[in-house]
Amino acid sequence: MLNRIRSIMLVTLAAGLMWGCGGERGMESSGVEEQIGRPLSKMAVAGGGMSQATVVATVSQDDAPVAGVMVEFARSIAGQIPDYQWSGMTDDMGRVTLEISGQATGYYQARASQDGSVMGRWSSIPINGGYTSTVALPIGGMAQVTGTSKLISVGLVVSKTGRLSETGQGFINGFEMALEEVNSQLSDVSLRFIVEDDQSTIEGATAAYNKLIHEDGVPVILGVYTSTMMRAVFPIAQENEVVAISPTSAARGLSAIGDFVFRVALTVDSLIPGSVKLTREKLGYERVATMYQSMDVFSQSSDEVLKSAFSENGVEVLTTETFETGAMDLSEQFSRIVALNPDAIFVSAISAGRTQALIDGGQHSIPILMPLLTLDEVERAGEAAEGAISFTYWSSTGNVPANRAFVENYMAKYGAAPGRFAAVSYATVHILAKAIADAQSSDSHAIRDALAQIENLDTILGSFSFDANGDAVYDPAVLIVKDGKFEVFDTKTALATIGETNESGVAGKAVFTQIGDNIKLVVSLANASAGEHAVHIHATGDCSAPDGKSAGGHWNPTGVAHGKWGEGEFHLGDIGNMTVDNQGMGKIELMTNLWKMNTGSDIDIVGKAIIVHAGAEDFVSQPSGNAGARIGCGVIELGP
Repeated sequence: MLNRIRSIMLVTLAAGLMWGCGGERGMESSGVEEQIGRPLSKMAVAGGGMSQATVVATVSQDDAPVAGVMVEFARSIAGQIPDYQWSGMTDDMGRVTLEISGQATGYYQARASQDGSVMGRWSSIPINGGYTSTVALPIGGMAQVTGTSKLISVGLVVSKTGRLSETGQGFINGFEMALEEVNSQLSDVSLRFIVEDDQSTIEGATAAYNKLIHEDGVPVILGVYTSTMMRAVFPIAQENEVVAISPTSAARGLSAIGDFVFRVALTVDSLIPGSVKLTREKLGYERVATMYQSMDVFSQSSDEVLKSAFSENGVEVLTTETFETGAMDLSEQFSRIVALNPDAIFVSAISAGRTQALIDGGQHSIPILMPLLTLDEVERAGEAAEGAISFTYWSSTGNVPANRAFVENYMAKYGAAPGRFAAVSYATVHILAKAIADAQSSDSHAIRDALAQIENLDTILGSFSFDANGDAVYDPAVLIVKDGKFEVFDTKTALATIGETNESGVAGKAVFTQIGDNIKLVVSLANASAGEHAVHIHATGDCSAPDGKSAGGHWNPTGVAHGKWGEGEFHLGDIGNMTVDNQGMGKIELMTNLWKMNTGSDIDIVGKAIIVHAGAEDFVSQPSGNAGARIGCGVIELGP
């Protein structure tokens, strides 16, 4: 199954990660007297005095955590009143994380207060720059440093402002949730993020990368969002030999820029061909139209790969439309496409472009398929998104324990279901953590080599590997929008093989395909006489009689008069007239939400019969339109 989602194992980095570690476990503060000038012994590291430190402090009383307490830290300086510069509120576990900046190595004082009243004070707490220190602050007792770990800074570049800002928070949520999980498993190393805003521009992304590399000296950068921005910043990382991992870039060829760049999302070369094959098998499309967002690298690349996949699968591309970034009305493009009557429309765009395409394209009864459509975009498009199909790399419906746990934990933490951006950023941090564990180093070269060796790693994206170019390898997911939510695309079909009656010589087929709440019918005919032929659904699935009359009369579960589909009263079996050309070939299509498939209800088409008549119907004569003899019959049966 294409959306095979496998379990993720939290990466424990303790094993073997002993490089540069220091710290004396169980160190207690020695009382009210400050220890100015006393060396930090094993806590000190070369250059540590200029490095930022992270303190994870836990406040307790009578061995129980105390939530909602303000914790403050100050450097201990002889003869000076403490300046409590770093503060934060404890969570439900009594825990707070503080980032100590500047010359971090030294001894510190701490205090805890609630509602303006000081509950406890502690002194002589040793903190080492470049490390994370875990500190216990028992009220009425002495502070205790219970652990220290090497601190590795990781650059994070997200779109916090600008036109792509709607994506930024999802990324940050996934990154931070994974960071908490990974760091909770660490013994001698921990990760911290330095977050930069790319302002949704190439210039902003370039500035962010340069700052993280040249000022912060990070060995790894995660981000940015779009392939257009990645094309600009990947060379910067490669030139400076800093690992760059894009969680979402999917355009073809970008990882070939160099061996320091990796991508976690499936590229269009991996995502699209298999998805086209699956959806064509289910939907049976033969003639399609494409549309893409001009001047966007991903959109152009996606359209190219789609057309290549269509060529390989014998699908005709009728036309291609384009639109500019920021376009607010695509109705003209869709009008031109709809006039050609394609079987499906494929749209390649990013973010707001996908939403606008759903709004304008959803007005037509033609399936719309979009690589990397997101739930946020579906929600913004509203009812117009119903039945849209997404090619993507993660599904919240993946039926494995770890994926269910991720979704449940995310909802508990953030009060909303995770989207694709949160999922892929979450997976990216776990993949990076695995590489750091394997590398046993914070050096960018060692991390690069370890990333390149990742193979068949269980993640919420599936069994994950990097190929020789640094691109991700795992199975894609194909989803369909139903009732405003994504479901796994597992479309039901019903088929009827049309054989001759009355020795007509005709042959053909009828294919019914469930698309969301709609059913699409395509009837194809061969060896028929040129002209108009009525096509109806009849009440009985029996074609045994030579004249086809064993199929009974028109299917009319609503008990109304015969008529023309969509105008006034009509039978649910009144499909209409098919035009047959001089080569004896004909085709008629219909999309409706008035039928059901395999439900056993009165409006279920399974078990009925498709009948082709010798002549055209007049839509007036009762009870069947005066369409003449029956020349073809096929029983409608549920497909595979």
